[in-house]
Amino acid sequence: MYERGTLRLEDCVVTGTKSPTYAAVEALGCTIVPPRPLQSATMDPSIEPSIQRSRPHLSLMRCRVQANACPGIVVIGSAVCHFEDLEVDTPLSFKELRQEDEQVASASSLSTVDTQL
Repeated sequence: MYERGTLRLEDCVVTGTKSPTYAAVEALGCTIVPPRPLQSATMDPSIEPSIQRSRPHLSLMRCRVQANACPGIVVIGSAVCHFEDLEVDTPLSFKELRQEDEQVASASSLSTVDTQL
């Protein structure tokens, strides 16, 4: 899932993915800009309005992510995440957005996530 995308999985199992390169569930977000003054009209004063709207949303509820050839869940950059009753057999991975990832995210019409555990 990439910029502006939404992925909502409920009551599911993600298993048996074979690619060692990509996570079974991956969200590629956007970079965060420097903080803005508090009188800003954005939802989050530290994020520009256009960036706030383009963050992907990832929601996993009552899901299992197990027995994959890669990490189970990876969030890169700024994304909005909601995890509830989640079982994974690898640690959740949260990474900063690298320059090459940023180019992929900006070229995509999909969305990303910001983490709220």
